[in-house]
Amino acid sequence: MQIDDSLLIAPPIGIAAGLAAYFVFGTSVSTSVLIASAIGLSPFALMALFVVVVIVVFGGFNNDRPPCSCGQCKSNDYKYEDILTRERNPKQQISEWCYRCPKCNRLWIARDNIYYELNGDCLTAYRKRNRWGRWVGVQ
Repeated sequence: MQIDDSLLIAPPIGIAAGLAAYFVFGTSVSTSVLIASAIGLSPFALMALFVVVVIVVFGGFNNDRPPCSCGQCKSNDYKYEDILTRERNPKQQISEWCYRCPKCNRLWIARDNIYYELNGDCLTAYRKRNRWGRWVGVQ
């Protein structure tokens, strides 16, 4: 049984539980409907809770890049530098990607799980991704 099967199984089980509560245990109609709804909608509530946990604990689904050090640019705000990326990756083997902050115009290099700031020809490590997907400072 897979997780998505619970979306198909839970509603009929909820209806059966509501009917059993009404006919066997003599609960009121409103209580039986609440029981059926709670059981039938529980997989959807658990999925919603999972999404909230992913956003709060792991920083969301789209956490590709850390925020800029200027504090005004988020992960999706960076501008991709295609020409510089091609120059830095000869032979079409991309191992690093180049981005520019649209606010402060800093140039950033993403390589593996480390994010670097490019100053001339010098790369300065800025942040690295830990095992939980969060961006932390480099020691």
